[in-house]
Amino acid sequence: MKKLSLLIFFVAFVLGINAQTPWILTGNAGTTSSHFIGTTDQEPLIFKTHNLERMRLVDCGTSLGIGVQDPSATLHVHYAPYLLEACGVIQPIGNQVLGNQVLQITTITTGSGKNNGFGIYSNRFKEVTLKQKEESNLYIEGAGGGLTIVPNGNIGVNTSTPQARLDVAGNVLVNSGIQTLSLGSAYHQDLSYGTSYIGFNAKRDNGNWTLVGDGANNGGGAIWGAVDGSILFASIPTAGGNNRTLNDTQIKNNIKLYLTPNGVLKAKEILVSTTGWPDYVLSKDYKLPTLSEVEQFIYENQHLPNVPAAEEIEANGVNLGEMNAILLQKIEELTLYIIQIEKRLSEVENRKGEE
Repeated sequence: MKKLSLLIFFVAFVLGINAQTPWILTGNAGTTSSHFIGTTDQEPLIFKTHNLERMRLVDCGTSLGIGVQDPSATLHVHYAPYLLEACGVIQPIGNQVLGNQVLQITTITTGSGKNNGFGIYSNRFKEVTLKQKEESNLYIEGAGGGLTIVPNGNIGVNTSTPQARLDVAGNVLVNSGIQTLSLGSAYHQDLSYGTSYIGFNAKRDNGNWTLVGDGANNGGGAIWGAVDGSILFASIPTAGGNNRTLNDTQIKNNIKLYLTPNGVLKAKEILVSTTGWPDYVLSKDYKLPTLSEVEQFIYENQHLPNVPAAEEIEANGVNLGEMNAILLQKIEELTLYIIQIEKRLSEVENRKGEE
């Protein structure tokens, strides 16, 4: 009996030397690389509460699933309200727009409350919402720039201080693919297809356009790019005050401006605002140049006084308002010259009559 007791003690002593010290749940000290919580085979590491699985680490640690038993990403978070319901917790449906919060990120500076930090929400309509809960900017950045959403709702592209609902610093490319959109008009009967468009209170879906009203107005506009390189501008006036739907033909009939690929601009009417209209020519104080002075100026400069030279027009173009004013000035001066000539002819005829 004594020998048996010594044998049992010896075996226990040997096993005690080789066995790892158990992991103490109230805290551990002096741990080494041989101390760990986990598995030593191909089985996942599972975390449970209330005897329900909450988190699982699988595939040799490459996939971590929270609320899902078959994670399909390095981190796969699944909103599973039934886990709370199984614990007797009634899970609210959540805001229909935001839904229930799936992920929340907070810091020391934001605080850790439910209304702090940044959240990702998912609702019952399968929609996902990213929300910056603090009164600060939300940035989505790439290597060369990004997107900024400021607290008042303005969105900036490559600018951190957007001054409008959409503020783009740089070029804008609209490319939604070829659409079967008839754009034939009085300006260009052969134009049959449009490409992308920008709508102003006008959205196109399957050939119909929706314009939203505010009870008093329901107008809008659209800009098209066409496959031949043309750009068309349609301005849709208000008709009533409620929401309305227009088809492609109705939108086409509202095309007011058409820019051809070779730079020709066509419009039903162009109104140019200008100042300095040359009615001063008809004033009694206006010093009308003599015809001999005009002749001398033409001889020296090869163009009329106050009229831009051909070289200047070719280099800088024509300001329509200014040019119309200049042409009117010349017409008024010509009118004064004609009046002078007519008076002289009358004087000559009167002298002949007296003779």
